[in-house]
Amino acid sequence: MKATDLERIINGINRKYLDELCGPLPGGNEGAEKVASRQVPPSGKPICGDAGCFGGVASSPCFCGITNGGYHNGSELEEVIILRDPNSNPPEGKVAVVATIDDATKPSGEDKDLPVVLAVGINYGQGANYLANPSLVWNSTRMRARLDQAVALAESTTEKNCAHPPFPKPGRYHLVATNFFPWITQESWSDYGFNSIEEMLLIHCHGFRDPFAHIEAICRRLEKELYGLVLHGAKNAVPLLGAEFLRTCMASEWRENGPDIVFCDNLAPSQNPKIYNAVRICRLRSTRTDAENTEAYDG
Repeated sequence: MKATDLERIINGINRKYLDELCGPLPGGNEGAEKVASRQVPPSGKPICGDAGCFGGVASSPCFCGITNGGYHNGSELEEVIILRDPNSNPPEGKVAVVATIDDATKPSGEDKDLPVVLAVGINYGQGANYLANPSLVWNSTRMRARLDQAVALAESTTEKNCAHPPFPKPGRYHLVATNFFPWITQESWSDYGFNSIEEMLLIHCHGFRDPFAHIEAICRRLEKELYGLVLHGAKNAVPLLGAEFLRTCMASEWRENGPDIVFCDNLAPSQNPKIYNAVRICRLRSTRTDAENTEAYDG
């Protein structure tokens, strides 16, 4: 896929789901193709509100009770996604990011056809610096080195009878990054020490109305250009959400003819530099031709 075609697809996905999360831009979507994020003020209520999320069951206050971290309701839990910086204008707000393209393959000359890899994590980043620095559609994800390491580890330990298409060679693919949870957090996700219930509540009360819809939309738009689907994060909800996405959203023909599917450790550069977990999902068969696989792998 050419970079210009990929950019057009990701721009469309971003506009649709940022509108859903944050509301339309006041002046329409003029200029929206330049950024992958949007900012809104704190709401004091679940982002889904009375419209509901996860099948329409959420409403304000979203939940009641108590968790180990001391959260009593959705408004208290919202604090983790409210960014504050007295030197920023505005000094506080929430920033959502839907999808970005790693700028290592942004064309400066010839727009080459390259296979696409989609990396899905828990959320895009942390820190109040996002208030003044919106994420661009083309961005430095800094994930490629760890991603290539994870694929190499999975490849070195793959059983011969595990059917799967080849993963594109390092540097010879477009990398798209998206996440199950859209909002930037004040601190890193792991620093909060969420237990599984707290993590579920944050995603349920303040996440996408459907945490799979934007990922499915990207996969459907890319179709056969998608050669790798990487679900990264071993100490959060990504493995379970990823498995559920594969079970409920990927049609049988995708499982047979679709991308190489890899689960691995978090690809964020701030994580431990060594990859310890990297597995690929085997499939019954693949009807992609040898020529198609060789072209994608060799570039």
